[in-house]
Amino acid sequence: QCFSGRCAGNGTCQPCTGASQCPEPPAGAPCKKRVCTSTGKCAIRDKADGAACDGGACRDGVCRCTPKAACAPGAGGDVGDGCGGTLACGACAEGVCTAGTCCTAGANGAACAGDGECCSGNCFNRVCADRVGSCGGSACDPPANGCARDTCCGDPAYFSCVDPMRQISQCCGPPATRCNGGFCVS
Repeated sequence: QCFSGRCAGNGTCQPCTGASQCPEPPAGAPCKKRVCTSTGKCAIRDKADGAACDGGACRDGVCRCTPKAACAPGAGGDVGDGCGGTLACGACAEGVCTAGTCCTAGANGAACAGDGECCSGNCFNRVCADRVGSCGGSACDPPANGCARDTCCGDPAYFSCVDPMRQISQCCGPPATRCNGGFCVS
């Protein structure tokens, strides 16, 4: 092959006038392209970052797979990455798969003192939990932190206070820190 220009019919190299006259990049290099420089020489250069390639996008001359999901709930090994390969999900063994990413904070059901300690981003009644869409048959819109019987407890409520004997239920938030006889107190 002639990289100093283009190959002429007689086996000599001549200056190129367009990339189509230059040799193709090596097989297995989807983020490389052939170019004809302003001096008439053929060269192999990186494609622009973000250019599409075999199931992903080029970055720094390398095809980076764009996974469809980093992990799958309950996955303990490799999962399909949507790019014809697999992704190791071993990191999830130390955490929980939440919204396609491995989270090392508390899984639902773990004890917590605040939202930041939970993969779900919601600590209610000192337990990590998903937000709820309904309480006692009543829809919560937007989803609530938790329930106090039929009442949706939205922000800033972080615990419920229920006294079944007196039929009292409330959603409690700051400055309250505990429940006393069905009432939020600090």
